[in-house]
Amino acid sequence: MQLEALVQQNQLTEAHQYINQYIPEWFSLHATTMDRALAWHLNNCGMGIS
Repeated sequence: MQLEALVQQNQLTEAHQYINQYIPEWFSLHATTMDRALAWHLNNCGMGIS
């Protein structure tokens, strides 16, 4: 993982920049896919929200 390598090399400024650049994008993708997965699960276990 690139972030781990930066931290291990004590390049904290670069690690901070990496987090600021990639975490918002990752969180948006994660939230979207997890919402879809939860909706699929609820619909398939009889607890659908239609």
